[in-house]
Amino acid sequence: QQLGFLTDVLGLEDLLQRKVRQMSLGQRIRCELAGVMLHNPELLILDEPTIGLDIRGKKDLREFLRRIGNEFGTTVILSSHDVLDMESVCNRALLLKDNSLHFDGAIDQIETPDEVAAISFAFAEEKAIAKIKVLLQNFEKVEIEIHDNRCLVRTHPSHVPMFLSEVFLDSDLASGIGKIEIFHKSLEEKLQEFYGEKPK
Repeated sequence: QQLGFLTDVLGLEDLLQRKVRQMSLGQRIRCELAGVMLHNPELLILDEPTIGLDIRGKKDLREFLRRIGNEFGTTVILSSHDVLDMESVCNRALLLKDNSLHFDGAIDQIETPDEVAAISFAFAEEKAIAKIKVLLQNFEKVEIEIHDNRCLVRTHPSHVPMFLSEVFLDSDLASGIGKIEIFHKSLEEKLQEFYGEKPK
């Protein structure tokens, strides 16, 4: 039953009778994973599992790892330099730097010292700009840029929900806003800052 499941999920039907030397890297990895998972282990440790795979191979492997975690409760420990591996498969991250553990927690809780979120407003009414300025006086460490009918507010991510709730509590202000966009640093940008690398 387990072999049938793995054959179906990993697409091994055409590979079962093929010699290893005739397989591509991606095909070998899929067969190796099937062998490891045949007895449904509780723990699976992988080191750079997607390295060398094409885009489709990476996508399929990540989906498989998510699935065995959800359906079989398999704990997957993943060592990877590929940010998409972390985002696609993991719900918990450990960040190591200078031989020390600096972070242990949920992926979405990774923050940098100067963590900033940006909120972009496009105003349908000019008077809304003045109201935004007044509202911002109630918040600390907030930067604002205004260009024509657009306003960009930079603040700590934790302030965003409270700030937006204040905006929408003011019906006159809310009615004068045509569009709102919220931008956060990507995980890749956060990790580049964490490890002292300059974003590309």
